[in-house]
Amino acid sequence: MSLTLDGAFQEDVTVFGSLVGLEKFLHTARKVYPTLADGVVCAKNNAKWVLGGITEIVPVNTITGDYYIVGLQVENATVVGRWEMVLYYGANDVECARVRTWAISAVGIAHALDIRSPLIPANSRIKLQLAEDFVGAGTVTFSLVYQLA
Repeated sequence: MSLTLDGAFQEDVTVFGSLVGLEKFLHTARKVYPTLADGVVCAKNNAKWVLGGITEIVPVNTITGDYYIVGLQVENATVVGRWEMVLYYGANDVECARVRTWAISAVGIAHALDIRSPLIPANSRIKLQLAEDFVGAGTVTFSLVYQLA
């Protein structure tokens, strides 16, 4: 018994079959949500290193196939410093990724954070919480980068 790329167990998976699955995954187009629109603004807590409120990034029934979260695009920020973002999926807000980054200037921020999530079921909503090492209010604007399984 062996583990497949989608996290399922399968009998008699050959090395060739695993390589074919890996090649398919590596060459499947990535997508972004929201597409052709501004990202989602997330507010941080006013306290240092305390997670802010949960913000919905992807509404339920939006991505209709199983998928992996492969990145988070930081589009804009009103605060500088180190940030920690926690991503959740599904109705029960299951944590699926936690990443950290920084900004030394709130001007011209646009970078992608690499993420490796577990397989997210189709139609799952995605939410995000943000914390930062700065005391005071602030927001960061994000888009989600995903890849269909």
